[in-house]
Amino acid sequence: MAAESLLVLETNLDDIPAEQVGFAMETLLAAGALDVWTTPIGMKKCRPGVMISILTKPHLREKLEAILFQHTTTLGVRCYEVERRSLPRISRVVATKYGEIRVKESTLPDGTKRTKPEADDIYGIAQKHGVSAATVLEEVRLAETRRA
Repeated sequence: MAAESLLVLETNLDDIPAEQVGFAMETLLAAGALDVWTTPIGMKKCRPGVMISILTKPHLREKLEAILFQHTTTLGVRCYEVERRSLPRISRVVATKYGEIRVKESTLPDGTKRTKPEADDIYGIAQKHGVSAATVLEEVRLAETRRA
């Protein structure tokens, strides 16, 4: 398992429309954030708010902070270091009767392999062929069984 030092950037907001939060999240991901998530929170004066959290590599800190300041109403950003341990993984393509689907294959500590299809591929192919996402996922499972 690989360990790496990362940063979490956070800010609390209680004066921003939800659509702008979504736009900021998409912009942060496009700029290289490893993950972006929101948490509903209660803020001072009993106002509901949202905390935006960003997982990032340290060299992107200033760039992502600039995006937060530009695309949200924040007046400040908290930052702290975290350690992330992750499984080794590879990306590959699985051929199905509906087309090619990207999958991530990870290896657990005991050597067991686990695959996860890319959601964007599953949903795009399901929409293109007029079938359910569950049907496409089943085709991936069958292709993986034939591969083994």
